[in-house]
Amino acid sequence: MLHNVTVLHGSVLFYGPNGQGRTKLIAGQIFDFDGSEPHEIAALEDGTVIFNCFLNGQPEGYANLPPEELEGRLDIQMTHRIADWQNPIPVMVH
Repeated sequence: MLHNVTVLHGSVLFYGPNGQGRTKLIAGQIFDFDGSEPHEIAALEDGTVIFNCFLNGQPEGYANLPPEELEGRLDIQMTHRIADWQNPIPVMVH
């Protein structure tokens, strides 16, 4: 499944399991990846806004999410800052 992330404001860090495959994205950049692979997208600054697009339909299991998540209205608070984006602290649970 192709997943597309567009950074509208701020910056993010995209990475896979154990912090592998780090890619830093800033406002205006677009990143495509295989959404079926484990990944994390972490805001690097307050006020970051991203747009997620699933190019091959809705991912499996999304039909069971609460309506506010499906509509993209999330009130997410940063759990920790990534001070060094070259060495992120993975929070991904396997």
